[in-house]
Amino acid sequence: SLYLWMVELFPVHVRVTGVSVAYNVGVGIVGGMGPLVSDAADRVIGAKGLVSAPAAYTMAFGVLWALACVGSRCLASKGLMRLTHIRDSPY
Repeated sequence: SLYLWMVELFPVHVRVTGVSVAYNVGVGIVGGMGPLVSDAADRVIGAKGLVSAPAAYTMAFGVLWALACVGSRCLASKGLMRLTHIRDSPY
């Protein structure tokens, strides 16, 4: 899951602060900019197109999330990133 992946990115002594700041800044930027970007893109895409601007914005971040997960798996297979749910023996 996303939360387990985020937790393992930070060392234990700064884990709570790191996760909370990263999560809240990400949600603030993506969620806060959502209506602005969707409204601006709605003028380009058009309301009667194949996909609406808010749906395109959501799908774009879904693809970005999937790329981050695939990238972390590739880094983990090369030994550059170790995540708890990929280790042989958790914790």
